[in-house]
Amino acid sequence: MKKLFFTIIVLLSVHFIAFSQLKDSKNYTSLDEALKKPLEVSVLDLSGQNLTQLDDKISELKNLQVLYLQDNKLTSLPESLCKNTKLQFLYADENSISKLPNGFAALKELKILSLSGNNLSNIPENITQLDKLSALNLSDNKITEVNPKIKGLKRLTELDLSFNNISTFPMQLTEITGLQVLLLSANQIAVIPAEISKLTNLKILYLDECPLNQIPSGVINISSLKKLSLANCNIAVIPNEISKLKNLTHLLLNNNKISTLPQNLYSMRTLKYLGLATNNIPKISSDINKLTSLYDIDLCGNKIEAFPEILGKMPALKYIGISKTGVEMINYECQVNKNVY
Repeated sequence: MKKLFFTIIVLLSVHFIAFSQLKDSKNYTSLDEALKKPLEVSVLDLSGQNLTQLDDKISELKNLQVLYLQDNKLTSLPESLCKNTKLQFLYADENSISKLPNGFAALKELKILSLSGNNLSNIPENITQLDKLSALNLSDNKITEVNPKIKGLKRLTELDLSFNNISTFPMQLTEITGLQVLLLSANQIAVIPAEISKLTNLKILYLDECPLNQIPSGVINISSLKKLSLANCNIAVIPNEISKLKNLTHLLLNNNKISTLPQNLYSMRTLKYLGLATNNIPKISSDINKLTSLYDIDLCGNKIEAFPEILGKMPALKYIGISKTGVEMINYECQVNKNVY
């Protein structure tokens, strides 16, 4: 589950990019087999093979572009890998890697680097020198602070630092203005600075399971946002200013302390998913029908006693979460026309 956000949002898309570019390439699953025709190998998949080390002969694959090393037992990567200078996609998730080879910055063509589920305690400086990097996944490691030099990754559009031990929002990230996806879930970040609004291209922001007690004002000023998740925080109030997020399609506020919905929320015409499960909401206003694009609303685990009949009259709404509330009766028409869960 810890890799879920990045996997869904990022890796599916970059896998598509990788395979579309290399659709006619053979996918080798054995290094020994690949070494028989080393110059013909562009894709090598060694995932799930219980490897404890990567053979130095990997450097003989001069045209290697995609390397899969997930789900092995690697504690490091060999220096010889740095000779694979055509490598563009490297996936080494779910290993025990605690450091990278000294010459790692030689992999100048790297576009996607995924090292989720390892033992990195910091962001190695040689990663910050990979100036063609567009997606970086360092989730589920042991990182406590972010290397300031990360701001040099000007082409970075997707960054996952979720499930680490970061306690302070990395201000350097506000200088990577091309960021479109930023995942910081399950860290110890209690304050989000106003400067986050400099990320004017940001479309997806996840701050789940961070000790936040309010929706940060800087976040509300990122008008480009389409998906915002603040689930499992300590938020009690949704500010009226939430309506500034004119392009928002997904708002996740599950498992907070919210008891009322602000009137301005109902002006968010682009909203398709509204997650409000496990809060303290006692009722839903009839103004909810102004959310004409709403497709799914999750109200499970709230204090609602009577089913909001207005939900059954919203044409776009297909999914209604109402379980674990006080609701005992749902009208027949709604049961037939909606998916109630």
